[in-house]
Amino acid sequence: MKIKYFEYIAIYLSVFLACIFIGYAAREYFIRNGADEFTINLFFWVGIGLGVLIFVFVILFLDPIVTWTVKQFSKNAKSKLVEKQETDSKNTQILNSVKKIEIPFENIADINSVRKTQQEIKIQQDQEKLQIALNYTKQEFALYVSDKDLDFLCDSVASYSRKESISDSILVETKNLSTTDLYHFGWNIWKHFGGSSHLYQQEIAAFLKSTFQKLNKLDIGTIKSHLTDPDTKETVIKLQEDLAEYK
Repeated sequence: MKIKYFEYIAIYLSVFLACIFIGYAAREYFIRNGADEFTINLFFWVGIGLGVLIFVFVILFLDPIVTWTVKQFSKNAKSKLVEKQETDSKNTQILNSVKKIEIPFENIADINSVRKTQQEIKIQQDQEKLQIALNYTKQEFALYVSDKDLDFLCDSVASYSRKESISDSILVETKNLSTTDLYHFGWNIWKHFGGSSHLYQQEIAAFLKSTFQKLNKLDIGTIKSHLTDPDTKETVIKLQEDLAEYK
């Protein structure tokens, strides 16, 4: 037997007992008032019938009303729940939008930090590269120029590395160095600071012309065309692909 059958039995049994109770109560009332047997029995069954009518009235009329009331209550509760969920959803979307707006600011801070770090690394690398060039210059020219001219030459190399113009008011005077030596020095410095194409050797040729007395009378085109003249036994400054050994 299914569970709902027990539910129906319980409901109808309860109604039946309630009706008997109503009939019994009516019977007792009339017994106390001295009614005859017929009247007592009549009102006993009338009481039972009244209980049945009340039950039928509840089933036919009150149950739909109760059901409708419950549905309305459930509908309102559900509507409020949906409204609350929509409100929560909107609030969540707003929070997510705020977070999305905040993310670019965090990214900008990260980018600025990375940019600053990279700039510091580049400055350090440029300083290291310049120091190598200065060490190389001092080693190559220590025996062939005066201390004053060597300082000026180092300053000129530093200016060249920063792409600054070099004044030709002071010219370095060299001893026992050929023009080929000076050409090779210029080419090595140019190569060290990132020179890769012969089309862009104009600047290093101008640097040599503005720095060395022996080359000052030559035009830039001539100097440029001799930068890679081959080494000989008499050449003091040799062509070098890399100056890392002077670190």
